[in-house]
Amino acid sequence: MTKEFLIIEDTNNLCEVRTEDKELYIEGIVAQSEVINANLRKYPLSVLTEAVDRYNKEYVLKNKALGELNHPPRPYADPQYATHRIVEMKMLGNDVWAKAIVLK
Repeated sequence: MTKEFLIIEDTNNLCEVRTEDKELYIEGIVAQSEVINANLRKYPLSVLTEAVDRYNKEYVLKNKALGELNHPPRPYADPQYATHRIVEMKMLGNDVWAKAIVLK
């Protein structure tokens, strides 16, 4: 089986897009601790670690971790506009890494 890869460069991150079992996945760094982010906030490692643990329990493990193409103006993703579902999220040092399946 051949795997296809596409690298998309964002201003801050590289994301890998690939096919696995005829599904399309994206993965990469979705947040970082100890650095000032685009919203001019700086989150301590302990805060993001706790948030990732809680998000995994409440959303990822229940297949409810939806996302939209752009950051919506509300604090949650609307299923009507969902473009992807996070299937894995973890801390890698100061980075929050996630893998998501692209929805059809």
